[in-house]
Amino acid sequence: MIEIGRFGFPYRSAAITTGAALQAEADGVDAIWFADHLALAAASVPQLDGLLGAIVPDAAGFADPIVAAATTLMVTRRMTVGAILDPRRRDASTLAQSAATLAELAPGRFALGLRHGDLQDASRLDACFAAIGDLSSGSGFDVVVVGGAGAREAAARHGAGWLAEQPESAETFAETFGAGARAAVDGLAAGVMLDVIVHDDPAAAERAAAQPAVRERGLFSGTPAELVTSLKPYVDAGARRFVLENVLPLVAPEELAAADRALHAAVRNARLTFRAGAWPERPGPKAQERRA
Repeated sequence: MIEIGRFGFPYRSAAITTGAALQAEADGVDAIWFADHLALAAASVPQLDGLLGAIVPDAAGFADPIVAAATTLMVTRRMTVGAILDPRRRDASTLAQSAATLAELAPGRFALGLRHGDLQDASRLDACFAAIGDLSSGSGFDVVVVGGAGAREAAARHGAGWLAEQPESAETFAETFGAGARAAVDGLAAGVMLDVIVHDDPAAAERAAAQPAVRERGLFSGTPAELVTSLKPYVDAGARRFVLENVLPLVAPEELAAADRALHAAVRNARLTFRAGAWPERPGPKAQERRA
């Protein structure tokens, strides 16, 4: 199956974080991903900063994604739980140790994301992969590099997966991924992280999309069925993992519950629509042959 997951806000309150994850699992979501809070959309879209306060009163109130992932792995039974970490903010050896521990806590259900961002010096990312290779033998957790073209090349170099972050379009994703031949040579497994605006009521989605904080980003907006249709070009271009986040509550916080229901409905629909695809199973990096 193609993996259809969602981004999860790592609230410092474990009850809120795990409750949201349990609801997502019950609703058929394949995966939930937590990220270092500086990796949130607000970090790159300043106008969203104030809006986050409607959902989380204090930006520092975001939990550490490793802790959020650990608590979520303990209460869920089926879904993949991912942690997207920033190599610029973390020591490589402790990052690798944490990842290996989470993988042992729930074998086969933990995935690690490493943000590439605008890293000019690849040594921090390379150090993380070196440390992961030392610790991950036998644990079998997925590792993906998160970002744009630079992340795609880093993923291919290290034998990891690539999670394209907010590509402008499916065409942009396809061009970066490579027109089939290059991707096949790399053996690269690719996915997409997308912010979307989805609601059962098309008018509610349209109103949210018109808000200044999100209007300039040109995000998809529409119903769950329309969202699934918009994902097909990414699938056709080779995407086998999706991490979706419904940002509608950032501009309409009173719609938080409805936004989650709509996103989860879209995930269920997408799973049925794209079930012929497959996200390749990948062993830990140490068990893979490094590419030069």
